[in-house]
Amino acid sequence: MRVRTLSITIFIIVYISAHYLVSPSYGFITQEEMEQFPSIKLNGTSASLYEGTKLIMKISADSMGWAFPVDEITFRCAAVGYVVNKAMPFAFNDPVEINLSKWDQSHPRILFNRGPNKEYLVKFSDKGNQSPYIAFGFGQELGHVLIDYLKPGSPQMWFEEAFCEALAVWSLQQLALEWEKSIDLYYSKAFSSEAKFLLYDINPPTEGYPQWFAKNRGYLTGKINDRGKNSILAIKLIEYANADPTFFQSFFYLRKNYPVKVVDSMEWVLKRWWENCPDHLKSGPERVAKLLGIKFAEEIYR
Repeated sequence: MRVRTLSITIFIIVYISAHYLVSPSYGFITQEEMEQFPSIKLNGTSASLYEGTKLIMKISADSMGWAFPVDEITFRCAAVGYVVNKAMPFAFNDPVEINLSKWDQSHPRILFNRGPNKEYLVKFSDKGNQSPYIAFGFGQELGHVLIDYLKPGSPQMWFEEAFCEALAVWSLQQLALEWEKSIDLYYSKAFSSEAKFLLYDINPPTEGYPQWFAKNRGYLTGKINDRGKNSILAIKLIEYANADPTFFQSFFYLRKNYPVKVVDSMEWVLKRWWENCPDHLKSGPERVAKLLGIKFAEEIYR
């Protein structure tokens, strides 16, 4: 009996000791990574991003069905939120809550309807994905969250998708720079590599952007999810953001203050976007209009 009691006691001590040894890394998240992003707090299946004591973003995930540990998924997504918040902090005046649930499609998707607590609902897959692709997919959907106009049939949706593509790749590039400050260089190398090669085979149109847009505008209006074509514009948007860190801030105003009647043309969308932007960000839509060789609509709607 004494031997059995002693064995049980030793097992409990070892179990508790092992638990405390594992806890600081939260499974697959290393202590170095957590120290690199002290503004991200893990709590079971959720990760919260803070700015001082202010909650910026909370990302939760369903606990079942993921190929990767849930803490890894939510932490990577919160790291994307960290670099995006640095670029456009005014977009998070109110805390943003995002819930991730597993689905079998390879591409992520944000739902038009929000959850019972007004949280954004994102369908996500981690099948066969590495951490950079988890972060990339979340970056795409975070672009839609920032624009916050989740309505079917939004005008020139391909353009919003191009922005989301650009924001996702740019976020990976920024994360690579952040991880280079850490002694744990594994994720720095991974993110740098994936950020470099996600758009490695995309080149600007040989005929020039105005001619490219004129030739493809009908197709782009009807086919919003052609990543090949959307990425052609995305590489230019990334270039603008790297040259001017405030460029992405203008997209916060892309869908603001739409009237009841909406016109599905780039001229109309750019005009509306330009009017909604504060003066110091109007260069965003002006730059895109010049790039595509189009003018703002003279009237908001007819």
